[in-house]
This record gives sequence, C-alpha cells and structure tokens, in this order.
Amino acid sequence: MGRFYERGVGVPKDRVNAYRWMQISVQTAARDADPTLAHTYKIERDQLVTHTSTENIAEGQRRAAAFTPSDYDQMNPVEAALIFVELKLNGISELTDSRNAVLNNISFSAGETKTVKLDEQSVPLSCLLVENRSARFAIAGTNYQATLQLKR
Repeated sequence: MGRFYERGVGVPKDRVNAYRWMQISVQTAARDADPTLAHTYKIERDQLVTHTSTENIAEGQRRAAAFTPSDYDQMNPVEAALIFVELKLNGISELTDSRNAVLNNISFSAGETKTVKLDEQSVPLSCLLVENRSARFAIAGTNYQATLQLKR
C-alpha cells in the first residue's frame, strides 16, 4: 500500500500515507518475526525518507503509531480494491458437508476470519461464501467485499 501512495498508483500521490503504510509494514513484519521482510520494508521506507519532508515523515509516523487493525473501516474504495487485486483464489476443496476456499494459500471455511499477509501488510479477511468456482470475501470490519473466481 505504501508504494501505491508513493507512486500515485490508483490513489493520489501522498508521501504521508506512503510513509504510514511502509512503517506499518515494517512493524508488522517485525512483530511476525520475519526479519528478512522487515529489513526489506525498512530499506523501502528509508528510500522514501530521502525525498520526503521532515513534517510529512512526522505526520506519517504519527498515523502509523495510531493505526489499529480496526482502521480498515476508514479506508477508501480504491485502497480496498488495491487489497483485493493482490488476492488469488488458489482452489476450492469440497468436504462431505462443506466447501473450503484456498485464498493466497490459506484455507477458509464460510464464516471464518483470518489474517492474510500481502506484499506490504497483513489484512484481516472474512470468508462470506464458498461456491463451486468462486468465493466471496470481505475485509473484516468493513463493507468492502469481492467475489473471487477460480481460474480455469
């Protein structure tokens, strides 16, 4: 998400939000005990710092520090769409009494909420429905939903 804001891809260029999301990515990777990923995110964040004002960095730090997973309910439709394009429905498995959707290599049953690690962040997703060749997911705590199709 930070790179999208840095480059203005799908959202207006915004160095404050770019820093915010990059810092959140660093913190999430460190918390998830993934030092290689945390180091990669730190490099990207530090590259952004070289061409960002002190005021914008301070505001980005403030926003990152204030972030909680419930902040997903404040995202805009473009931010939600950018999350959904990073998701891949890998498969559907049928059990005797239910179906499971495999999303980004994580198995979901309808009604389950799990955290999915994407390129720059971890996102809580809820599986709403699993059908023969598709599954419907929502970003947990929001009204943003998408139906993902199984590729042939």
